Amino acid sequence: MGNKIRNNRKRSAARSQVRRAPRLPGLRKVYDAVIAGCADLEAVTEALDAELWLAANVCAIRSKAPDDEAFRLAMLDLIDEAERDGRRQCLLLLRTMAAVGPQGLVDRAARAAERLAGRKTPEEGGTPDWVGALGETAAVGDCCVWTDVFAEYTYVYCEYMHAGGGRRHGLQFIIDLAFHGVLNGIDVVTEPTELDRMIPNMQRDARREGGRFLRVPPADAAGLLRAALIASADPALPPLLTASRDKSLAEFLPLAVRRVMEMPGEQSSDPPRGQVSAAWPARRRQALVEEFLDAHPDGWVDAAVARMIAARIVDASVDVLGFPPDRMGPASVARLFGEYLPAAVIIPRSLLDEVMQVARAWVRWRTDAQDLPRAARRQLRRTANAVLAVLPTLCQSRRLNPTVPYVADAPAAARADGDALQEIMYRRAFAVPIPGQRGDGVVDLPEPANGLPAGQTHVDKLDPADPAHRHLITAIGQAAEGTHTRRIPALAAVVEQLWNDQPAAVWQAARRLTAAGLPRQRVLDRLAATWQRDGSDTERYTAALSTLGSALSSPVHR
Repeated sequence: MGNKIRNNRKRSAARSQVRRAPRLPGLRKVYDAVIAGCADLEAVTEALDAELWLAANVCAIRSKAPDDEAFRLAMLDLIDEAERDGRRQCLLLLRTMAAVGPQGLVDRAARAAERLAGRKTPEEGGTPDWVGALGETAAVGDCCVWTDVFAEYTYVYCEYMHAGGGRRHGLQFIIDLAFHGVLNGIDVVTEPTELDRMIPNMQRDARREGGRFLRVPPADAAGLLRAALIASADPALPPLLTASRDKSLAEFLPLAVRRVMEMPGEQSSDPPRGQVSAAWPARRRQALVEEFLDAHPDGWVDAAVARMIAARIVDASVDVLGFPPDRMGPASVARLFGEYLPAAVIIPRSLLDEVMQVARAWVRWRTDAQDLPRAARRQLRRTANAVLAVLPTLCQSRRLNPTVPYVADAPAAARADGDALQEIMYRRAFAVPIPGQRGDGVVDLPEPANGLPAGQTHVDKLDPADPAHRHLITAIGQAAEGTHTRRIPALAAVVEQLWNDQPAAVWQAARRLTAAGLPRQRVLDRLAATWQRDGSDTERYTAALSTLGSALSSPVHR
């Protein structure tokens, strides 16, 4: 019996050492480099040095990964490779990852470390004293908070020391108030001379650049930092390039999270996103727009257009940036007028002059309303002038805003009517899907034609405002649906009718069929069949269209 038990244990140990195929085999060289580099942990004498090594050599990989899932898989591979390698340096790596590694992976690293330690003798499996101190820190003294003069960024500086001693070190957290209060970056300070200069430098910057500097107890700083961590983890954050976070965040975030969570104070779980929205309900937003218009009583060609544009600026500041719309700074100007509005708002060419007029007036109005030092005012105006100089180009960039060709010829009557513009966009996008919704087809031309180069052109690169390109987009889309080629001309004809809203009964029928639950392809099929049967007679065609969808939406049919 005893021999059987020992043999079973040997087989179990052998199975645990069977090499798992990497989830991401293309990263073998990365895993090998980390495994080789973790020999440095053998020479470490303090927990801080091990944490910094992990940040620079393991956590930093996140900034190079395409997404969180790819990083998670890479870390699982690394844990498996370290356990399989089995050297003491790998045990130290796993112990460090288990204590201060990326969240969601610490349990996996801890289990791997225990298995690896179980295969070693007590002498081999022993770990240095600094392993027990990993992540065990306390804030030293008061923290410092400086919010810049535009109230767009808050810098929180805290100093820490490991339990049982070790070197004093500092973390400076950058909170982006102009983008939902997320954590934007983390700087780690370890040199004694730099540590001694940090607080005097923050005070000097506050005196020179303006803003508010405070010394606060660790519990108050922890409240700010925990709110920023929760905001940063919000999956609903808008994807703004101008609000991209510093690469230091990926490197030092696991280290920082543990320090923040060990600080005194309540552990809040409420997401801060929406606080600005709650403070700016519809009535208050509208009042700010009316205040703006009252401040410029004779400045508009069309007051309705000005009101619509101002309302978009206010809504974007509140809903997209999470920033009070009555404030303005260089970051919020760049994000509002340099990225979000030109990319996300339907702006026909006929409206560009008024958009520019309102944008310039809004920036001047809010700049003058803020009590800014002279240098800050100059900085804001320089940034605003640079951003507004390229705003017309950005608004008409088809790469930045796929709606541009869909509303380029919008009639004058729709210029000041947001609902009318939205209806045009909805109708034409139904007729010709926007890029990203057209599939993966290509046009392959032996020689240049219709403004296209010879060779292959992806369907998303075709211009929906060009009738020839609309036909190509339709043909490619229908080929993907398996439609017989003899039916494509009728479908292309219906797409043209929808695009031009001629006759209007085509779109009306499409709306009824869609409301009855039919998918786009079936709607187009019904319209094309009606066109083939009755299209030669305008009156008969219009009458036939008027009946489409009526029976489907009736209570009896349901």
